[in-house]
Amino acid sequence: MIWAVAPSELILFYVTCIRSILEYACPVFHRALPSYLSDDLERLQKLAMKVIYPLLSYTAALKESGLSTLHERREVISLKTFAAIKEDESHKLHELLPKNTTG
Repeated sequence: MIWAVAPSELILFYVTCIRSILEYACPVFHRALPSYLSDDLERLQKLAMKVIYPLLSYTAALKESGLSTLHERREVISLKTFAAIKEDESHKLHELLPKNTTG
């Protein structure tokens, strides 16, 4: 008996069960993450893409799946988190931001 799972289902599993763990708390550590650890995280995603799309390069697999690199994702998540804190004066972390000074 051969079991075949559609790539879209494998991507859903990867995003839900694996990538979510790789990205956990990334706004906290992203800017301080050494490149060798960033590369290690990216290697995990490369391995997942190779399992899901064995005949495609990493770049082609990302394009086919609609995913981005983990570094790009961490950057976007971190920027969105910072913007949300900055815009919401009632956010618990808002008061920790430097005050805007002009002039």
